[in-house]
Amino acid sequence: MKIPETMFEVGGNVGWFAKAASEYGVKEIDAVDLNPLSVEIANTKMGIANYAGVAMDFAEYPPHRQYDLVVALDYLEHTYTPWADLQKLTSMVTPGGVLLIKTFLDDKDTNREMLAPPTHAIHWTTPVLRGAIERTGLVIRHWADGYKGFMPEIIAQKPQ
Repeated sequence: MKIPETMFEVGGNVGWFAKAASEYGVKEIDAVDLNPLSVEIANTKMGIANYAGVAMDFAEYPPHRQYDLVVALDYLEHTYTPWADLQKLTSMVTPGGVLLIKTFLDDKDTNREMLAPPTHAIHWTTPVLRGAIERTGLVIRHWADGYKGFMPEIIAQKPQ
């Protein structure tokens, strides 16, 4: 698999994933996170090459380009506008590029470990999340159960 040249991350926190992507060879990384302190740490203390983080609400972020890799780890369960955000994330993926998602699934969380309002605004079920991703036009290439079976890691590709 080819290393992506460009990456966008929503909800990137202090930049742990961005740092790993940079070390792996991703050349340009943009990110947005609601927490200004997290963005400041990512921009100044993490030593991430070619990184540009912005502190703002993703709903207000104007997508100005497309990326080979768009990342939403532990994000889609926290937004009050999941469908709009998923559509915006999809629009930011280059043809042939991928959207990497990790979120939690309410129907797989039998112990109710992740049922924690107000931190989780949306409670996805497997069929709803699959349907939402497919409805954007992305093709699901990989779906792994992830943490305890209820935190799937999903790779969805935009057709060429």
